[in-house]
Amino acid sequence: MERRRAPRYSSEELCKFEVHANIEDLAFNGFVFDISEVGVGLIGPINDEHKIALGSHLKGYIQSPDRSNRILFEGTIVRKDFITYEDQDYLILGINFSVRIPMPGYITKLAISIDKAFF
Repeated sequence: MERRRAPRYSSEELCKFEVHANIEDLAFNGFVFDISEVGVGLIGPINDEHKIALGSHLKGYIQSPDRSNRILFEGTIVRKDFITYEDQDYLILGINFSVRIPMPGYITKLAISIDKAFF
């Protein structure tokens, strides 16, 4: 059984939060897939995926849809997957934050705990 270090959250509303990150000399622009205090799942178009390696360091920010709130983060890529949705291919990146980031109220208010939603 998988043990997580913090509850993971997702919702249709959270998936509207934009993510802008730099992975060495590459830019990644996408959206939040899921989020916790210790990491974030990102989803975006597949561009230069062969240059994105597990263990790579990245810096970026998560921005609310109305652009009024921003969370800065740094971390390491720990997961890299691909999915197809409505005949479009996407890249999913799992990021472990370098430091724990307490979830702001505007995030938890929109979120559904994935860890508890199915039990």
